Amino acid sequence: MVVSILYAFLLGSVFIKSSYERANKFWTESQAAALIGTVFLSLNVVGTTAMTMAIPVAKKARDVFYKHRASGMIGHNSMFLGLVTAELPYLLALSLLFVLIYCATTGLLTTAASFFWFVLFFFLHTASYSYFAQCFMCLVRDEKTVGALQGVWIGLNLFYAGFVVLPQNFFSFFWLGLWINASRYALEGIIFTQFEAIPIEVTATYGTPYWYSLGCSDDGTTCSASLLKFAYFFFGGRFSAAQRGIDIGVLVGWNVLALFGIWLCLKKFNYVNT
Repeated sequence: MVVSILYAFLLGSVFIKSSYERANKFWTESQAAALIGTVFLSLNVVGTTAMTMAIPVAKKARDVFYKHRASGMIGHNSMFLGLVTAELPYLLALSLLFVLIYCATTGLLTTAASFFWFVLFFFLHTASYSYFAQCFMCLVRDEKTVGALQGVWIGLNLFYAGFVVLPQNFFSFFWLGLWINASRYALEGIIFTQFEAIPIEVTATYGTPYWYSLGCSDDGTTCSASLLKFAYFFFGGRFSAAQRGIDIGVLVGWNVLALFGIWLCLKKFNYVNT
């Protein structure tokens, strides 16, 4: 939680000056793109931290569970409920603190609805990382093997989130990774719920693709569009506010899959010699 609070202020502080200089209501393309970038970093830095720190804790709890199950003192259902419910207050508190600090420093703290959506998407995304850490630890024998699974999970979430490689640049079968990626749905959900509540215009820089997309002329007049329209352009029209229900559904689905994996692995596997 300390790491998350520090990262929230570190990433959000980049925008302290610009967020409180909104008299003219204009941002540059670079400012808008950078804000999207910090949301992407927020999701993956905190998610990776949550996964990394959950693994050794899950290892200790799992090994104790094996010993007590062997003596008939505890069943896998009880262990499953304990692991899952113990994480929930921590994940919720972490999400609330991070989003509150990040939004306050970036100027995204606008409406109660936008704050709720940010917390919800951030919570579901971080929970998926934490619960898959537990799932991986219950699936294999040791932490070194979990490290390999962790690396694959984090790598896929980074590459297919829609920021490192923009969604309009994917082709052929690579679209599959984009459609099943947890971070992609969290990023889409956060960006479009936050940007629709901010009355800022993004000024087009002469000669950029954004400038041409708006049909701007070179007569010296200011050419701009809303922050929400910039987000549609930035993601090539592949991300949108209309997919909010899908965003939530997929993130919930990933969490349900992780929880089922924890339950099944606790029931079926027994690494007593770890």
